[in-house]
Amino acid sequence: EGENGIQISSFNNDLTINGNGVAIDASKSFRIFKIADGITVIIKNLTFLNGKIATQDAAIYTEAAYLELDDYAFIGNDPAQGGALYIKAGNVYTISSLYENNTADYGGAIYVENGATLTVDGTTFKNNTADYGGAIYVNSTDKESVLIVNNANFIENNATISSGAILIDDGYKVTYSTANSLFESNSAIHSAHVDPANQWTVDAGAIYVGTNSNGTITNSKFIKNKAYDDYWSNAGAVKISMGATITIKDSTFEDNEAGYSGGAIDMQSWNNQDN
Repeated sequence: EGENGIQISSFNNDLTINGNGVAIDASKSFRIFKIADGITVIIKNLTFLNGKIATQDAAIYTEAAYLELDDYAFIGNDPAQGGALYIKAGNVYTISSLYENNTADYGGAIYVENGATLTVDGTTFKNNTADYGGAIYVNSTDKESVLIVNNANFIENNATISSGAILIDDGYKVTYSTANSLFESNSAIHSAHVDPANQWTVDAGAIYVGTNSNGTITNSKFIKNKAYDDYWSNAGAVKISMGATITIKDSTFEDNEAGYSGGAIDMQSWNNQDN
């Protein structure tokens, strides 16, 4: 099927794929699946290795009405956006799975596009890397996007500019929740000097919550996350942007570190916008 990999379209009707433990290795040469809109797809017990596409996004690109990914792994995928999974539209559930060593510019493991919904349950994100959103990047420009995270582990993910684990971008609206999850040793680290006059800072070792977003963090642990630049960095664990609303309860913050402000949490005030 060329660079776009295997095409799953409406002609396939609803589809269940059980890989029985098989690994698909794209050898850094092509995307693995491209899933069209309007269908339901369930993928189980597969490993996706080394997916890469030069001009588009992710080992799996989906516009499906419903996509469920259960007991699978994405390892070593390397496109521009959403290292493992690019969600263009629809509802995606990722269950009891592993995302490891994936890289991208935005969303080292997963990129959630404007208006899409992602639910993460019982899944581990480890050692994924991006400029923005080491593990997950959520975009919202004119439609509401939704991110729900339950019983997940985010470990040693890294961003070179903002948000080692999850980045919810500034924009229209994102509804977000995380519960019973661990964020440990994630980082946003940039070695070059950042100019605060250009409002470009290194933010959020673990989570960046963008403008107009609202949500909750419940019964979760943030341990040894770090935001660091040689001059200007904020929020060792969680950065809450101007206009965002978030409720944090029954959660633990321990040994998080920022180079400038907010070793655990940094809240950006409207009053500080021009300071």
